[in-house]
Amino acid sequence: MKKLPISISIYFLVYLVLTSFSGLLTINQAHASAGNALSQASDTISTSRPSASSPINDAGNGTLSSATSTVIYNNGSRFLASDSAKLAVNKSTWGFSQTGLSIASQSADLKTVYFSGQAGSLLPNGYGTLINAVTASHVISFKTVSTIPLQGKVVITFPSLSANDTQNAASPSATTFQFNGLASSGVTINSGSGMIWGLCTIAAPVITCPLVNGSTVPGNSTITVTIGTASATLINPTKSAVAGTADKWKIGLQTQDSSNNTLDGPTNVVVGTVEAVSVNATIDSTMTFTISSATSSACGDPLTAGLVTPSSTSVDLGIITSSVTNQAQLLTVTTNAANGYSITATSSGHLINAANGSYFPDANQGNSANGNSLSSNTAPAPLPIYAGQSAFGIHPCTAFPVGSGNASVNTIFSSSSTNQGQGGGLNNYYANPWNNNGNSFAMQLSSYGSQPTGTGAQQTWVEYGATAAPSLPAGVYSNYYTYVATPTF
Repeated sequence: MKKLPISISIYFLVYLVLTSFSGLLTINQAHASAGNALSQASDTISTSRPSASSPINDAGNGTLSSATSTVIYNNGSRFLASDSAKLAVNKSTWGFSQTGLSIASQSADLKTVYFSGQAGSLLPNGYGTLINAVTASHVISFKTVSTIPLQGKVVITFPSLSANDTQNAASPSATTFQFNGLASSGVTINSGSGMIWGLCTIAAPVITCPLVNGSTVPGNSTITVTIGTASATLINPTKSAVAGTADKWKIGLQTQDSSNNTLDGPTNVVVGTVEAVSVNATIDSTMTFTISSATSSACGDPLTAGLVTPSSTSVDLGIITSSVTNQAQLLTVTTNAANGYSITATSSGHLINAANGSYFPDANQGNSANGNSLSSNTAPAPLPIYAGQSAFGIHPCTAFPVGSGNASVNTIFSSSSTNQGQGGGLNNYYANPWNNNGNSFAMQLSSYGSQPTGTGAQQTWVEYGATAAPSLPAGVYSNYYTYVATPTF
């Protein structure tokens, strides 16, 4: 790296990925197989995403109590971020051993599911199934042809449960919509004013809604049936078709008289369930790090008058006397890093006269005329500079008060943990942090823990201080500083 009086090194991470998921597909088709065909028939479901259910296939037998992932079979099941999954013990009874497993992500090959936290004790290979039951409400609508007479009824028939499928109505099926504890109160039916319907009876996979109190429904009437409430909605089936192709499910609709004779229908409404669509977007990482001159004061101290204004690459402390000379620069970081940034500093060594080898002792504790390099990122520790006692170092400060959207100064540079390095005079501690013997330590000057959006969060002042005893040899003294701003994305 080419050395200038002050140079900047900047390191940053690469990208931030934002991921969201969405997808909804409803296929409505009506097919009549007997009687008068019901017209304008449809079933609109609140989400068309299939449920997910796959057996555990973890070679490690899934026994770790600290497990944060598990291996499953790829049967097309897709678990999305923030899903609340269940781990079922037994295929025939679906006795749930663990619920509320928050999903973080799933591998591209669909064989590994990652949890947001520890999953607890998983089941031995072959004895458990990871499932996510996707629930949806159904709004079924159709128009009658025939009049529904006294004590007539509407009959809705969902696909039958296969003999090899699970018998627990609270778990997803591969062949139908599970009723999931649906009760009569979870079904409402409406066909216009003056027509009174009784409570619908639930006998999965059939829902029957009767007319009561002498009501009839004339032909050419629109009937709407809403199935599912906030507390009880049907569970969508699992995936069977290839990815991107909807599974189609036929739901039978018919009207009957009081003797169960068919009036209109049966008419099949076809509804589709299909995977959610993964949408990915990338926000590129950004950062700027600039050095500029400070104003007439910094860190509670007036800057020494008559000196050349610092540039971004040079600071001239002028002629040093027994008084303390102060000069300053302003470091500014802007970034879209969600977790903020930190600034560190190192120097090339003592502020030294290359012609005769004499140098200003470092202000750090433990440094003497012989000089000591850094032994850690915080030691030797910064100390005040006393007028007339040869010493050189830097001192950082940030906007006051602590918090309030301001960057935080490293408290080792101050007599107080709350003054943000703004104490001035002997309250300001200085250090000249340099390395020797292959060390790579660096002193942190300041930091901010979230995305910096205001000037107080973005700015750090660096005060340069020096004073000389009469015994310090005449000559030109110099060294170099490197400031590194590191954002955390």
